[in-house]
Amino acid sequence: MPCARRGVRIATPVHPEEILWLSFGNAGHSRRGRALVGRGPPQRPHSVSSNTLHIGTTNVGFTLHRTGYWLDCWFDKDSNVDRCRLTDAKGTGLFEDVFLPCAGQAPLPQSELIFDARWTGDKWIRSDKGINIPIVYLEYGRALLPRSLYAEARQDAGCSADLGSPANETGR
Repeated sequence: MPCARRGVRIATPVHPEEILWLSFGNAGHSRRGRALVGRGPPQRPHSVSSNTLHIGTTNVGFTLHRTGYWLDCWFDKDSNVDRCRLTDAKGTGLFEDVFLPCAGQAPLPQSELIFDARWTGDKWIRSDKGINIPIVYLEYGRALLPRSLYAEARQDAGCSADLGSPANETGR
């Protein structure tokens, strides 16, 4: 390894929770240190629920400040609706709305509001205020869409009319 001769050795992490190991020094006098590479979710701000999903940003290079978003959805029993709130990495609210399933208007019970982290954050829609909002994909192939942007979001999500779920399970 050419870098090892110069005193720098970098190992690529296998899991998101892993960190890069950097070895500095020369011929027997090396120091070993750790550098976080932003691979796991950052620490959840106190202002967001423990049920939130962290959505990382993929278009940001190396940065020392927090990036990404926190998404929380819950059943509001007083209003009989599902609500979702999007916050920035620091927990500052960016967008909140009633969210509806792809098909129909009936809210989902709290027990079914389980994020599918593989797909949530894959597709986004833009609000009239210029805020990007993710299509919320749930386990069991369901999706929630913001009521204020329902028509546009329904088209972008690829909802099928018969099941109320995304039409193409693998090609969202």
